[in-house]
Amino acid sequence: MKTVLIKGPVLLEIKGECNILGVKCKNECIGWESSRIIPVEKNINSTLSIIRGRSLKYHYHETIRYNKKFGISIWKGLVKNVLRQEKKRIIIIGPSNSGKSTLSLYMANVFLGHGLRPLIIDADVGQGDLAPPTCLGAAVMNFPEVDLWKVRTNFTNFIGSIQPVGYESKIISSISQQLDTSLKHDLSIINTDGYIKGNGLVHKIDLIKKIQPDCIIYLGGANMDRNLMEFFHHLPRNLKMNFMYGERQGAVNNRSLAERYAKRIKTFCKYLTKDKIILVKLDLSRINHIYYRNRFFSEIRCQMGYESLDVMNEKIFYIPDSEFLKNRFVGFGNKIDNGLICGFGLIDDFMKGVISVKASVKEFDTIFLSDTKLEIV
Repeated sequence: MKTVLIKGPVLLEIKGECNILGVKCKNECIGWESSRIIPVEKNINSTLSIIRGRSLKYHYHETIRYNKKFGISIWKGLVKNVLRQEKKRIIIIGPSNSGKSTLSLYMANVFLGHGLRPLIIDADVGQGDLAPPTCLGAAVMNFPEVDLWKVRTNFTNFIGSIQPVGYESKIISSISQQLDTSLKHDLSIINTDGYIKGNGLVHKIDLIKKIQPDCIIYLGGANMDRNLMEFFHHLPRNLKMNFMYGERQGAVNNRSLAERYAKRIKTFCKYLTKDKIILVKLDLSRINHIYYRNRFFSEIRCQMGYESLDVMNEKIFYIPDSEFLKNRFVGFGNKIDNGLICGFGLIDDFMKGVISVKASVKEFDTIFLSDTKLEIV
């Protein structure tokens, strides 16, 4: 078999048999939305064709390239070792562009082939597929898939930023909640972000202490591997876990800053399509909580120039003016759901205690404010 590396978004026509991330494909058209490079293993007699112009979603493509060093073959032994474990709570750590997302999906597909239901937690607040940027998504997979973008998300937690810095504790508590409340599953795969240097590495250690995985998979170079092992010596000795090293996919999977930005905008648009958005006006007295930067408030109020800091109420979120909120990306939830998100939207206006939002849901009593402003709806 030959490994073909194809960069998306793309729609691919397969004649013959191929294997894509553990999914067997035969005489069909298959595609993926992301700009990631996906390895396709093809039989000698199989042919691949990139379809152009069939859909705007698949208009971009790159030349097909053949390379024996890349593809899922570098991880087959690793996944077999994971399958031998009795308990299966797996966390994948590594720098950006190391192949964590590709390995997560490949591993989930292999587990499905063995009759296991995997839970995937997409814990990258900036480049995730199971939730919009600023959020974490979790999904229990029931069927094999080559594109995590197409998997239906079961649970979403709101963080508020596309960067993990300053939100480490919130990310850890959200991952823990998703592990505890997700639908019935046989094993879990936590795909983390590329924040692993300095405080990022400390953050990963804190995460490991909290969720206590059975297996840690690290994708990266040997130097960082030794650095990680040094940190692991500080973990409590009663934590029993396997540490496994996985080969990094290599520079072929690098995405530019422009591609990463385009991916974020595309993911935002997925959750803010015009056919799903309605304009909702409501008095903030109907809202129980407003979340912003790790804090919950009971009210939003425009700060007047003459107001003294001494008389400010800690339960009130003071903003300079209504423009501060306009076009801000938000999540919606209900107090009874303990922080889980039921919909998304953009703030349209705020005046005299009445907020107008372009929302994907009508019923909510909590608004989660992000640091991101958009003009896409």
